[in-house]
Amino acid sequence: MKKDNSLLLSHILEAVKDIEDYIKDTSSVEDFIFDKKTHDAVLRSFQVIGEAANNLDENFIESNPNVEWEKVIGMRNFIIHEYFGVDLNIVWDTIKEDLPTFKNNIEKLLQRASV
Repeated sequence: MKKDNSLLLSHILEAVKDIEDYIKDTSSVEDFIFDKKTHDAVLRSFQVIGEAANNLDENFIESNPNVEWEKVIGMRNFIIHEYFGVDLNIVWDTIKEDLPTFKNNIEKLLQRASV
């Protein structure tokens, strides 16, 4: 049974904010890689994001193509199944390059859902 899309989006946004909080004192990819607690926490949050996205209603996903849902879910699957093969450089780049836009899109979807 699928959960409420608004609730799932809230979980996604919370996990994004957690990632932002986890890395707030991390200034470089090297610091990120060598800080096991931080990158473990970030990877866990990406798992939550992907799991919540995977439970969104299919019609909702199709009606919001501006979010790359397949990539979000795919990242979760890769982290879960290939944990020891995760390239932390790519995770860092995702945080720095993609997460701000993703967060903005999720916030807009939540605003629309509450209207």
